[in-house]
Order: sequence, then structure tokens, then C-alpha cells
Amino acid sequence: MRKKMKTIKGVLIIMLCLALFSGCGRNTKETVTNMKIPVEDISEFCYTCENINFNALYQRYRFFKEDGKYMFFHEAREKPGEYGPTTKDDVTDSGTFELNAEEWNDFLAFLKDGKVSERKNSGESGGSGPWTFICWKNDKGKYQVFEFPTYDSRVRFEEYCRSLAQEKRQLSENDGIREENMKDIKIHSISYSPGYGDMLGGYHESALRKDKSGNWTYVCSDCETHDRPTVITAYSVSDEAVAQLEEFIITKNVLSLENRSKSDLFITDYSPWSWSIDYETTSFGNTKREYCSFGEYKQYSAHDFELLNELEERFLALRGEKISETAEER
Repeated sequence: MRKKMKTIKGVLIIMLCLALFSGCGRNTKETVTNMKIPVEDISEFCYTCENINFNALYQRYRFFKEDGKYMFFHEAREKPGEYGPTTKDDVTDSGTFELNAEEWNDFLAFLKDGKVSERKNSGESGGSGPWTFICWKNDKGKYQVFEFPTYDSRVRFEEYCRSLAQEKRQLSENDGIREENMKDIKIHSISYSPGYGDMLGGYHESALRKDKSGNWTYVCSDCETHDRPTVITAYSVSDEAVAQLEEFIITKNVLSLENRSKSDLFITDYSPWSWSIDYETTSFGNTKREYCSFGEYKQYSAHDFELLNELEERFLALRGEKISETAEER
């Protein structure tokens, strides 16, 4: 009898452990919205806004799963100086791109504290939206209307989508460059000026160039105010370091940053950061001198800023041993 009781007790303990582990699995499953939708159950999310009045416009962002892949679609339409609705003939920007798991999770984070409610038929017309819908495993074809928890979270979602669309478009353009047409470059000089306040007439610039003996040098020119001398500091740079920078510029297509659209940003009493690259290209046996420049007042994606940060880090790391330091009156 004791042996039988021990067996029953053992079975009960095992069942209790299984129940606890099973419960832990359910409780730790990541969910979003007030309906606690498991993130793996989400198949589509669509955000649309439209203005049919003067200067008509239309914008749609769509996140969805297709053949086991995470996808992103965006489309913008505009009719400047006209009334809507817009049509396919008014499309100014569109694209469909694959997302990686990290980008998909970034999107899901915006749904975390949102609210899902039932679709309702309405005879009302007008309005500009946004109209936001979510499709998931157990939505029953009706629990699909999504609402962001705050206005600020909705604005941040729009900003994320705009940045994502720009980044994916630029990456697509870069990927479209055929391998044989990639420029093989030889640097002649590079100058970089960081952004800084300019109210007191300061000046800062770093330059990579060769000295009279043909050796690479890294020269920093710094002046704090207009009435103080400019301090010029020179550092040695190895040929190997320059070759590595050239390879980075080629493989990362740094020169394409020059083609970004201008931004509306402008700050008075401030010197924006800027890059200037003087180089030589060899393509299909032909050699040509080129010049590239880009600066702060352009529209850069999150991917662009990562590239710019890496460019700055690599450029600053070129400095070897200190060669000289002089002060020159302005």
C-alpha cells in the first residue's frame, strides 16, 4: 500500500511540475494590445491617412508576413495645388521591402499598449484618418480596428515608418550598383569639419593629406575665438591605414551620401559638420580625378547616421604619432 501511495505521490508531483512549466510558458509569451494578442499571431498591420481637400495627399504603411518573411510596404501620393482623391497616377514614392527580425520587433514595439476593437459599419464620410487595422489569428474578421495608446506614440510610429522607407530605398539603390561598376578609388585628400557653435569666430578642421615628402599626414587646425591664434597639429599616418579607409569608402559606398536630398534644417551662429573627399577613380582602365562633399543639412536615414558615425571613428583613428604643433596668427 505504501509503495502504491509513493507511486501516486510521484505521479502527482510530475503532473504539478508539468502544469507549472506549462503555465510559465503561457505567462511569458509576448503579447501586445489590450486583447493580449501573441506577437506570432499577427499577420498584417495597415496604416492609412488621406487628405482629399486642397493639396491632396495619401500615405499608406503596411507590415505583413509573406512566405515566412517579414515585409514592409509604403506608398505616397500627392496632388499639389489640387483636390483629391488621389490615384495611382499621383504616386510619388512606393516600395516593398523585406525586414529582418530586429526591424519587425521594432515595429511590434509600437503596438505594445495599443487598443483593438471591433469593426463597425458607419455611414459617416470625410476625415483624413488615420485608419489603422490589424489582422491576427483569432480576430474573427472583425476585431481588427487598432488605436495607438497616445498621440505621441502615433507620431513616433509615423516617423519610424518614414525613416524605414527612406533607409530601405537607399539600401536598394546601393544594392542595385553592379559589382563591376563599383569605383576603385585612390584618395588624394580628405577634410572633415565637426559641427560647432560659431558665435565667437572659432574654426575647426581635420585633414588627411600628403606632405612635401609624399608622406601621409593628419593635420588638425583649431582656433577657439577670432582673436586667438590657430593651433596646427600634425600627426603621422601609415599607408596601410589609408588603404583600409579607401576600402571602407568603397565597400560601404560612402560617396553616395552626396546624393541625399537637402533638408529644411538651418541653424544660425553655427557651423555644420561637413566632409570633402578628393580622390582618383579607375573604372574600366580609365583614370579620372573626382571630388565629393556632403554635410549636415541633408536628409539622412538611421542607416546613414550609423555609416557617418563609423566614418568619423575610422577617420579620427588614422592619427599616429604627433609630428609637430605650431600656432599661427589669423
